[in-house]
Formats: sequence, structure tokens, C-alpha cells
Amino acid sequence: MGGVGPDGKKGPEDPGGGEGAVMDAAERAEMEIKKAVRESQDMRAARTGRAARALDDVDEEMRAEGPHPEARLTRGYIRLIKGEYRKALSMFNGVARQHPGIADAHAGRGEALLRLGRHRKALAAFSRAVRLDPGMAKAHAGRGEALLEAGRPRRALRALDKSVSLDPGHPAVHRNRGIALIRIGRPRRALRALDRAVSLDPEAGAAHFVRGKALYGAGRLDEALSALDRAVSLNPRESKAHMARGIVLLDMGRDAEALSALDRAARLDPGDVQVHAYRCMALAKMGRLKEAAAALDRADQIKPGDKKIAETRDILRAAAGRGRRR
Repeated sequence: MGGVGPDGKKGPEDPGGGEGAVMDAAERAEMEIKKAVRESQDMRAARTGRAARALDDVDEEMRAEGPHPEARLTRGYIRLIKGEYRKALSMFNGVARQHPGIADAHAGRGEALLRLGRHRKALAAFSRAVRLDPGMAKAHAGRGEALLEAGRPRRALRALDKSVSLDPGHPAVHRNRGIALIRIGRPRRALRALDRAVSLDPEAGAAHFVRGKALYGAGRLDEALSALDRAVSLNPRESKAHMARGIVLLDMGRDAEALSALDRAARLDPGDVQVHAYRCMALAKMGRLKEAAAALDRADQIKPGDKKIAETRDILRAAAGRGRRR
């Protein structure tokens, strides 16, 4: 690639590295990044093993390319994959300041800001990328995710639909479409989107997790459990997947299995009040009322004064009173 001027347009070939050299490096980097993401079960896994080594190799190669915007953008995306979101944001910010017309710099900023939980600024960055390049599918996808995080599922769905129309091959976009459709009360369409996400990437634990929750909402408990089993096998440290399994098993009357799943969720995320509330329910169903009360105490410590916890405690006390009268 040639040099890039302040307006974001390609300029004369840079004499320092040569157009072909940077193009080859950028293409190889993109291939390595895609391979690393494909090999990893989630972003955390990309920080270890062969995927991480590949990313480090590409990072070093792109460092040697010097100030080329393409090389710096690639290094920013490597930081994203490795979970170094602040470093990634710094790199994207630098490119965006020097070359404000490069849409990819703003899309990268949006991605880093999303991961840092700064959703409003992420939305602004993705919107800037879309204005600069209306055909950039990942910028529309990022807008959709930012809008979902902001609690605006209808607008999110429009952005995600646009992304799919431009590039239908990204499973995460179909997964987010499924989430948006669930939130606006379109469960059948949501399941079609989630089925598409799973078919595109059967190893994506997050898609199986959301699909399992959607199937549970539709009352299809056996299918929901199967999807959540798959999610847990792919992402065994995802506490919410274990909790969702526990909830489904509770509804199926498989209380001991439910408690085991909820115990695992509580070990992975001891600060999740819902996990302790559902543990209380499982223990109460099994007649283990003292342990149920202890689980509720833990929930109360996390979220003092919660009305639902107080109501559950009243139910437990009534159950314990009936047990003593017998």
C-alpha cells in the first residue's frame, strides 16, 4: 500500500518499505489474525498457545514496517485480540488523529471503546467510520453492538441487518441479531439468526449460549439444555452458561444436577447475586432449607435490601415453619 495523506486517501508509494512489502505484510497479518481468532474458543484463549505466538510474530513484523498506517492498524487489532484494550485504543487514536479520513481507524477505536465499556463513545466512533465508508460491514456491526449495549435493540437491529446485507459471513453479527430480536419480542426470527450463527461457527460458545437461552424462552427445554451443554463444553469458565444450565435443569425437575451447575457458576463468579438466588431455589426444592437460607444470605450481602430476596426469605421461613409443625 502507498502512503496515506491527511485526508485518508492513498498517496505516492512510500520509499521506505515499498508498496508490495507493506501489502504482503498486511495481508499476512490479516490471515494470521483471522486464524488466531478461529483457533481460539474465546478472546482469552488467543493470549496463549499457538495463536498468541502467531500474533506476536505478526506484531514484530508490523513493527518493522514503521509508521505506515496499515501496519499500525494491524498492531492495534492484535492488541484487541490479546485483550490489551487501552493499548489498542492508543494506537487507533494515533492513526485517527494523523489520518482522520481512514475509516478503519475509527472502527478500531469503536471496538476498543466497546471492550472498555465506553459504549456512547464507541457508538460515535463506529458512526464516524460508517460515514467515511458506508460499505464497511464491521462498522455497521459495531454500531449494532454498541446500540445493543445502550439498550436500543430496534436501532441495533437495523445496523446489524445492514452489516449482514454487506457481509453475511460473520457469526457474531448473526448472534447479536438474535439478541436484538429476542429483546424486541421476535423469538422465532431470533432462533433463525442464532441457528445461522451456530452453522457459520459451530465452535462459538457464545452463540450456543444465546441460542440455549432463546430455546429456553420458547419452552423447548431439551433443546435448550443441549445448546447450553455445548456452550459449557466450549467455554467451561463462562459462569453465565453454567447458571443458565442450572435454571433449565431446575425447570426440568433435575434439582441435584441443577445445584451442581449453579455451584460451578458460583465458584466462577461468586459476586453474581442471581447465582446465589437460584442456588437457594435448588436447595429449597431439595428440602435443604438451612443451606438455602445461607445461599440467600450470600445474595443479600451482594445486594442488600433487594425486594425479591426479602420475598424469597419470607417463603423460606414459611416452608421451614411448615416443616417444624410436621
